[in-house]
Amino acid sequence: MKLDIFSTPIWRTHIIGFEYSRIQNEIDQCYDNVLFEKKKEWETNIQSLTDSTFSKNFIKDNNLKNLEKSIIKYTNDYIKESGGNGINPKIISSWMTKTEYLQHSHVHDHNAFDIAGVYYYKKDFQDAGFEIINPTSGNLANKKIVNASTTLTLFCKQGELLLFPGWLLHRVKEQYIDIERLSISFNINLE
Repeated sequence: MKLDIFSTPIWRTHIIGFEYSRIQNEIDQCYDNVLFEKKKEWETNIQSLTDSTFSKNFIKDNNLKNLEKSIIKYTNDYIKESGGNGINPKIISSWMTKTEYLQHSHVHDHNAFDIAGVYYYKKDFQDAGFEIINPTSGNLANKKIVNASTTLTLFCKQGELLLFPGWLLHRVKEQYIDIERLSISFNINLE
């Protein structure tokens, strides 16, 4: 009997209808005032962020109450599906990310936090994918036993929300189409 152990819970949902419209409208209302920056030590082909220190809370600072409400709702669903119960999720930090032609992000994690996530505000289905690094890739040394890939790329749509453990390594692949990709990333701790 084969046992699948050490699986990684990832929550993916497509927000639609009135819930989607309210979220998009509130982000639209603040977007004209958004300023992007890059860390000085990063290469020029790295995406831009509203907070390169990752210490501010874009969602709270811009009063994105509908987005916050949906994130908390789906985080609670994610926790329940993962076997947890009675835990209070709190958004600790958040930022908007802009990825333009030939830009990407480095492989990174959000290890200081319980859950990380991203909401896709403006996105073409064909643009850069969200690449997840296989957390059990150490097992790939023996290809005779384990037939697994080292990465998985998700091509998300505008209005989709992803939630995943903060320790999961991931990145945004290089953007090969000349369309601006905008998302809001966030970190959650469970209390």
